[in-house]
Amino acid sequence: MKKYFILLFCLVSMAFPALSQQKIQPLELWYNQPSKVWEEALPLGNGTTGAMVYGGINREQFALNDHTLWSGYPNPGNKPKGPEILPKVREAIFNGDYDEAGKLWKGLHGPYSDVYLTMGDLFLKFGFPDTLVENYTRKLDLRTAVSTIGFTRDKVNYKRESFISFPDQVMVVKLTSSEQKKISFEAILSSKLHFTVRVVAPDYLVLTGKAPKHVAHRAEEPQQIVYDEAGGEGMNFEIHLKLISKGGSLISSNNSIGIKNADEAVLLMTEATSPCSISWKSWPSV
Repeated sequence: MKKYFILLFCLVSMAFPALSQQKIQPLELWYNQPSKVWEEALPLGNGTTGAMVYGGINREQFALNDHTLWSGYPNPGNKPKGPEILPKVREAIFNGDYDEAGKLWKGLHGPYSDVYLTMGDLFLKFGFPDTLVENYTRKLDLRTAVSTIGFTRDKVNYKRESFISFPDQVMVVKLTSSEQKKISFEAILSSKLHFTVRVVAPDYLVLTGKAPKHVAHRAEEPQQIVYDEAGGEGMNFEIHLKLISKGGSLISSNNSIGIKNADEAVLLMTEATSPCSISWKSWPSV
């Protein structure tokens, strides 16, 4: 028995070095052209913040969302007579009267849930005269959760890497090139919801937005999208964008920031939502 144990130990000891020398195979989604629609973009996320990376050449787009951003406002949705109706539904089912059970069951229905909403978009405009490039690649490393866009233009290699950190709750976008002073772009924040943008500093941009208090579930509903005033019902949210550059000159306008002729640049994006402004007296105590 002792001999078999020694033999097994030797075999296992020999196997571990062989396993450690094996090259880890790449686990990637990769494409040789930019995405044309949302479904083709590559996803990033950390459980709270999400982004879809389109991989455009002359204009990059990050479609941003937050898992807490919805239309509407806190609504318990309870049916006051629900506890009275439920025993009647059960009784009808036990008696085999399913039509009656179906009619009674409708009395338990609460209101529709509210609608999940996309938060906004981060656009990077590079100002190339055209989109003719070589060696284009667009990929997502499933082991590291890093998206990489790369291509060659006028013998210069450009690369954009992005990921979303869970510990820091921030999206990081790094832009580099094979030659110095080749990184130039304008960064713009936008949203399909009501929003305003302000330039806090030449390297800091903030979008402030508000979600609608109601979004219809059917086309025949008389009210389709309803917004309240600034302090009223509907969730509030903000997107903050910080630009860090190596070399180059900062540029900004009324609603954008950017860099010109930098060696490399890093963008840090963070976002958050807040509850809607309603009278909390109507919300049941917990």
